[in-house]
Amino acid sequence: MDVSEDRCFFGGRHYMVTFASSADDVSLQLEDTGPGVGRGFVAIAAKLDDSSETTLRTFTSDPLPLGLLTQFIDEARSRLQS
Repeated sequence: MDVSEDRCFFGGRHYMVTFASSADDVSLQLEDTGPGVGRGFVAIAAKLDDSSETTLRTFTSDPLPLGLLTQFIDEARSRLQS
């Protein structure tokens, strides 16, 4: 498995973006890391090798800034499309 991490600051909170790849898929994971108590993974964009579609899942009932999600989706398009 290949993994790389990038950190960003958005709307007063810190986020970590992790790129991971395996034999079956590639994914970009967005994790809220704080300040204070982080909310953990809040979104994952993934693409299975046998699919031409990239999917997005969110894992929080807290609102996420639209600008953050737009930036995350743009990065997922760039890094997950072949």
